[in-house]
Amino acid sequence: MERILRKQKLSIKVLAVIVLTTIFTACEDSEILDQPSDIYEVTHHYEFNSNIYSIVYELNNEHQVLSAHSDSEGLKSFQEFYKQDEGGLLVVEQVSANGKEVYFKYIAASERKDEGTISGRMECTDWFDPGTASYNFYRHINFVDELVALRKTNTRYFQDQWLGNDNDQISSFRLGNRSELHIFEHSCFFGGEYPFRSDISNLHHVLIGYQISANGNVTPVVRDLNDWISSLKGWSY
Repeated sequence: MERILRKQKLSIKVLAVIVLTTIFTACEDSEILDQPSDIYEVTHHYEFNSNIYSIVYELNNEHQVLSAHSDSEGLKSFQEFYKQDEGGLLVVEQVSANGKEVYFKYIAASERKDEGTISGRMECTDWFDPGTASYNFYRHINFVDELVALRKTNTRYFQDQWLGNDNDQISSFRLGNRSELHIFEHSCFFGGEYPFRSDISNLHHVLIGYQISANGNVTPVVRDLNDWISSLKGWSY
């Protein structure tokens, strides 16, 4: 009888340990599941007419935009300015070392350093003119896994009207000194067009923060340019 009681007590102790372990593990799992994704901020600064308009985005680790905040007065000033725009362009002029501060600068039409005219160059074709600039494109952020077929070296001007197997694959890129790169949403340089004068380590962070309607109104939007590019133009100046 005594031996049976000892076995029962031992069984109860083992069962208690199992129950406590299960509860403790469940609590740990619950805490892990309840923890929100890490959130970080990316800020865009738009410089125009000696003014600065900024948008602050909150993103999670999957690069999903959770919220966007901007100064209403700054937005109004930006809207009024852009209604009077005559052929100018907002260029990504600089990016912070951590890639989370993106600086756009308004370039008036009279100040634009465009590709000029090249005799014989047709719009929907590939083209290459020799020079000193270089361009490197990468499949992943932080300049990982170069898309070698797109690499350009010793270049003054180039255009790729279709990226073939590398279409919608670019996540980061490097530019040579005094170079400008224009990325396009579709082949043959159609669709959205965005210009850069800076290396970009993470295109998830270039969230084009505005759109202009037919009546000239500017509204904040979010457009992630990662895996978005279908044609390219670049030149040195």
